[in-house]
Amino acid sequence: MDKIPFYLVTGFLGSGKTTFLKNLLNEYCDSKKIAVIQNEFAPAKVDGKELNQLDKNFEILEINKGSVFCVCLLGGFIESLNQFVDGHKPDIVILEASGLSDPIAIAEIFQQEELSKKIFLKYIWCVVDLQNFSRINKNIERVVNQIRVADKIILNKMDLNNGNVDHVVSSVKEINPIAEIQLAKYCKCDFSKEFENHEIPVRTQLKKGDVSGGKPDISSGVIRTSAKVSKEGLDNFLREVSPIMIRLKGHVKYEDDSCASVQACFGEFEIIPMKFFSGPGEMVFMGDCVNIKEINNRFKELALR
Repeated sequence: MDKIPFYLVTGFLGSGKTTFLKNLLNEYCDSKKIAVIQNEFAPAKVDGKELNQLDKNFEILEINKGSVFCVCLLGGFIESLNQFVDGHKPDIVILEASGLSDPIAIAEIFQQEELSKKIFLKYIWCVVDLQNFSRINKNIERVVNQIRVADKIILNKMDLNNGNVDHVVSSVKEINPIAEIQLAKYCKCDFSKEFENHEIPVRTQLKKGDVSGGKPDISSGVIRTSAKVSKEGLDNFLREVSPIMIRLKGHVKYEDDSCASVQACFGEFEIIPMKFFSGPGEMVFMGDCVNIKEINNRFKELALR
């Protein structure tokens, strides 16, 4: 059975995440079986009620009273997600994280053995309030991490733009120099690039001797470490590992205490200096039958020597 793609929507309070999700559901619910997980801090379920006003067919799981990424809830959330996926067998799963969530632990969800056989991390969106971004201290760790882990950053509320677009774009790029940036009004976005293409690129299919359009067994893993890496060792590690990865993404700290963001895909990789960084280094790996133990051993042998 093919693994189910998992999408994450993040963004600080009031940025427009629920509006973003409503737009997405309106566009795709008629053609795909969608399961939505909505995570709120408050128990009132306000956002869930708003989604339920849509005249669309989708399944929803509401988890309240805290972030699903907190240690105290993570284990219970993984169990709930397992049951949710088994019970509804959706085509895709979308998690709208709480605005106060720190999603840096997203990879831990895909480390759970039973769950990792069913879902894989496909894409991460982060919705940013363009009008109020400058009021949010960029050193607030959870805000920085929401931006840092994103594949695409939606700069929302262009209709209320007060002329600071270039400044916000520059600030966001300092935190995440790799993510795609899209300007939007009312979170109206083009989802086709990330939402409609579920096939693995042809070069992976050819490598497996399969040109029929089938999907290889995608698996994922994570390396988290507080150790500092050597620049030469990291470069050697990425040269060795990146050719077998569909996606590799993360951030590391060097021996001289400088930091870098890393991204790789099918042998092509980038190492980009980062100005804002806190916490341990973390790299997420996605590929065909990823063996995280072997990768971790090579990381220790090459990058940490």
